[in-house]
Amino acid sequence: MGPSFVIDRLEFKRNGIWYVRWLKGLVTFLVGHSKSGKSTAIETLLYPLGLKTTRVMPEVRSCEQIRLVFRVAGTRWQATRSGADPKARVLLKNLDRPEELEKALPVSSSKAGETTAGAFVQDLLGLPAAARGTTRLTLDSFYNTVMALRQKTIASEFLGGVPDASRVLAMEVILGLWNEGLAGLEKNASEAETQHRAARTALAQFRKLRDSGALTDPDATRAEYGSTRLPPSSGRTRLAY
Repeated sequence: MGPSFVIDRLEFKRNGIWYVRWLKGLVTFLVGHSKSGKSTAIETLLYPLGLKTTRVMPEVRSCEQIRLVFRVAGTRWQATRSGADPKARVLLKNLDRPEELEKALPVSSSKAGETTAGAFVQDLLGLPAAARGTTRLTLDSFYNTVMALRQKTIASEFLGGVPDASRVLAMEVILGLWNEGLAGLEKNASEAETQHRAARTALAQFRKLRDSGALTDPDATRAEYGSTRLPPSSGRTRLAY
């Protein structure tokens, strides 16, 4: 499990005035009838952390600024984000170390290697950036899988909008079942399987051309293909035709 995450207070600015909502206790229940604003409240609490896929409710967009003060492993942090401009940078400040400069991080990465606000918070919470194939976990993945509980049934509302691969991987990380070493082996196995399929396809095409007489010098073609696609330095075993 990762470090503790506790929300201290939510602040939002409207018409130049700051409003504060304190959250008391380690566990807070949001209850109310349908359409009473439970989902909007959850979105408002998590919006300053840099989420991208949030719908941005009208109540959130009407705020000039939204600020969340929270603690991770006892360290107090402050996250501030524009409600009117969801693409604006997120300001993150370590309140226990005032000498540190405030971080202005983008919601979406525009440069290679640039850290987004969501990625920073994800790392802060001890949630690894796990990946399996083309599926990569972001803070939004955990939000969509666990935090953003919808009304009605779990099957249609909670899990229905999340791709199975992302949901399964997120739950593995949350339950402590994801292992980076094993993930590396799975990636290697997947790449080897892809290379094997490509080699079998190439072999079938070569045999078809050879048997049809379309190749004037099959041995030369085979040697050329082997030298360009499977160099001796790669350490791979060449196929015997």
